[in-house]
Amino acid sequence: MTGRRHKAASFAKPDVDSCFAFLLAGSERLSADLGVELYWPPFEIHERTSPEVASWMRRVNPLLAQFEADFRDYIIEDLRKIGIRASQLVAPYPPEIEVYIRRRLNELRLAEHALQNNLLANTPSYLDHFKGAARIIAGVVSVLPPGRSERDRFNRVAELLNRGAIQGKESALDNHHVRRANTRYHADLLGVVNAAIRRQSVVDTNLLLRAELIGLTSTVRGLLFLWQEAKKHPRFSRLKGSELAARIDDFPTRFTRALELASRQVTA
Repeated sequence: MTGRRHKAASFAKPDVDSCFAFLLAGSERLSADLGVELYWPPFEIHERTSPEVASWMRRVNPLLAQFEADFRDYIIEDLRKIGIRASQLVAPYPPEIEVYIRRRLNELRLAEHALQNNLLANTPSYLDHFKGAARIIAGVVSVLPPGRSERDRFNRVAELLNRGAIQGKESALDNHHVRRANTRYHADLLGVVNAAIRRQSVVDTNLLLRAELIGLTSTVRGLLFLWQEAKKHPRFSRLKGSELAARIDDFPTRFTRALELASRQVTA
């Protein structure tokens, strides 16, 4: 790797045609188009709910339900690890298991709420505390299998993020960029946890970490699946990177479906 290549490539400035550019643009579209926080529970629609609000609730509820399902999957996996019998971890759950799952769901939602609203003074959103590109790269690192070594894993992450861009471009990422981005993200995450400690948050810091990582991995997994499926569609076959993310109509609905299918693959 030459010094010129290192100077030209930056994990904060992806090639516009790359998978990485799609992931960044897609995450921005989700934030802009949804108008909800992904940790919220699905909305209950009542007779007095206005037609306009009810229509919006029906639009966002499938995504909120899918994120709730992902939270539940992590909770159930924790129960499996501590030795709860498999027969008790199949829906419909025994009453005591369901009560435990609901309590943990509420704790995770409280942790996510604390992250996004209460921890960082003079910061509109906790996401502003993270370098967005580093957060996305760290998410890809978390969803790919470990591989033979850390270097091997980072190489595979870089190869995936570079897909779609012209091969050999100086702006391509390599394992060094992935390593730096992953380090940056975890340093930022530590900063969030330290902020919680300084402000004497009542939320357990382990829950803060868990809530952030569940949300990040679910988002990245869904976006990767959507990127792969969109390229197969005749309407989008010639589009790449950030332009592809911009041209997908009804992005939240398509993302919801992609996340559901991606989650099925993980649990299969």
